[in-house]
Amino acid sequence: MFRPLPLALGLRYLRVRRRTRFVSVVALVGVLGVALGVAALIVVLSVMNGMADALTDQILAVTPQVTVSAPQGQPLSDAPALARRLRARPGVTGVELFAEREVIIGHGTALAGAQLKGVQPGAQDHGASAGLQMLTGSVSDLEHTRWGIVLGRDLALNLNVLPGDKVTVVLPYGLVTPVGFLPRTRRFTVVGIFYAGQSEYDAGLALTNLPEAEHLFGLGAPNALSLQLKRPFAADGLAEELRSQLPSDVQVRTWRDGHRSLFSALANEQRMMFVLVALAVLIAAFNILGVLAVLVADKRAEIAVLTGMGFTPRGILGIFVSLGATIGLIGITLGLVGGLAIAFNVNAIVEGLGHLAGHPLFAAGSMVLPGLPSRVDPLQVGLVVAVAAVLVIVAAWVPARRAARLPPATALSGE
Repeated sequence: MFRPLPLALGLRYLRVRRRTRFVSVVALVGVLGVALGVAALIVVLSVMNGMADALTDQILAVTPQVTVSAPQGQPLSDAPALARRLRARPGVTGVELFAEREVIIGHGTALAGAQLKGVQPGAQDHGASAGLQMLTGSVSDLEHTRWGIVLGRDLALNLNVLPGDKVTVVLPYGLVTPVGFLPRTRRFTVVGIFYAGQSEYDAGLALTNLPEAEHLFGLGAPNALSLQLKRPFAADGLAEELRSQLPSDVQVRTWRDGHRSLFSALANEQRMMFVLVALAVLIAAFNILGVLAVLVADKRAEIAVLTGMGFTPRGILGIFVSLGATIGLIGITLGLVGGLAIAFNVNAIVEGLGHLAGHPLFAAGSMVLPGLPSRVDPLQVGLVVAVAAVLVIVAAWVPARRAARLPPATALSGE
């Protein structure tokens, strides 16, 4: 099989002999180190991609892509006409009018703050309740129950209520009378309990019928509307366009605005994990540097003979760089194959390890994830391979450059 002369000479130096056995072992350690580093990078980045995708899907299931809100305490000007105009826009799959306000909900001695949202029960296929899992009752029951309310699971647990119980909703404003401040209150009947899988909704959201919410808030009309988009990631562009068209006191928010800190934290964590795991590849690259440095010191006479036979410094440089590159290529290839195999099957691997351990390895938090999700990004895989290759080449270049600059007379006199 044809092999370039510099590579053939370099591989010959690695043959296991009594004098080079240690070098061969260190080279093997370097290969395994590069392989483990590359595989770990691919698996870690793929799992974090999968978790970000799963969180995004859960957020989009219950969060409107774009929300248009009137100033506090005011109705949205000409809301039905605005809803019709937005519904006709390309890419908009649903528009829902609603009214919302922060309230305090009480039952007995238990009190809890929540966002009370008046919705249209008939719009539940694409509105605020589209992604909610009803544990008991139904959002449509709000149409048939006077002053009915649907609570999040954790909110219902905090208040210790079940369907049929009465709760008191207190608004943070009311009337100032000679005897003091009288807040506006209303008794509601619990008709259902939902589960969203996100603590901010399960513990802080309550739904009621839109006309009753408008009456309670003293609005007489919806104070906000929400848009569902065919392409949720186009929400920022649409929001910027709406801000330029609507009055300046009208607030336009996207689904990213409410969760910007979460996605920023995920992105920062992903960068830090990349840097930390890349350090493992760097350590493995130092092993390769050590292998080549020992070889250069051990083969000083051979380098001098090659120089006398007509090898140029560039040719000597090529011998050791090609040797280091070959060691790194083997490690990168093994790591790439192993990392992709684990990344594509990480959920099954984790479930199998959980069965062996007798308990799940990852407990569910405030957001329920489907196992341990994973998504392999080809661009990230390419970046991992490129970073590993650069580290290996740089590690090989340092001792190879020293070998290329070695004077033949000095090398032979050392023998």
